[in-house]
Amino acid sequence: MDFNLSTGKLVYTKEVESTDDPYNGNSEKEIHIKKGLKINLENRNNEDRKIILPKTKREVYI
Repeated sequence: MDFNLSTGKLVYTKEVESTDDPYNGNSEKEIHIKKGLKINLENRNNEDRKIILPKTKREVYI
């Protein structure tokens, strides 16, 4: 997962080496823009921010 503070762009990738095992699932990649988050160096560790990605329905914590 990669999150750019200035643009609000969140890139989520899940790489799977072997898709033969049904527990692994498939590889996923999603790009989501989340505007309005006020994160800087002073308050970045104060609280976790939960974002639910619309395409894959994954919960991501920043």
